[in-house]
Amino acid sequence: MHKSQLPFEINDFNQNNSEKIIKGHSLEGCHGAKARKIIPMPGLEASFCYDFSINEWWSKGPAHLIWGCEDQSNGNFEEVLKMVVSKDKQRFEDLFFNSIGKKSHVITEPILIKNGNQIVEEYNFLYHNGDYEHRSPLILQGHTKLIRTNKR
Repeated sequence: MHKSQLPFEINDFNQNNSEKIIKGHSLEGCHGAKARKIIPMPGLEASFCYDFSINEWWSKGPAHLIWGCEDQSNGNFEEVLKMVVSKDKQRFEDLFFNSIGKKSHVITEPILIKNGNQIVEEYNFLYHNGDYEHRSPLILQGHTKLIRTNKR
């Protein structure tokens, strides 16, 4: 670290309390970074899986930034549905459930979520080996892609 990069309270490297002051400034910067709002950019993608047997999803990647929720990586379908705006909610739910048994790969139309972001989702339904009619999916593997950010 060059002397010009030291906090103003430190005059030289050998000052007795310099380590404490530098650490304090570092922690302050860390807390400030967490408080800043992070706005995701269009094109951001997150992967997720949904287990039909236990009604639980978990994600990998920045799903919480796209959906605007806490930094969580799992939940259930009802929690996700609550984050979709009313006008898109029925279409989202119908597409999700009406695709079971009919298609194994689905790409949604744009969906507007309550934080103002617009997304497109891609689903791959996985079924039991012996389920030839595809009536009981095991897992849904998917991707959420942010296509437009909120205008707040």
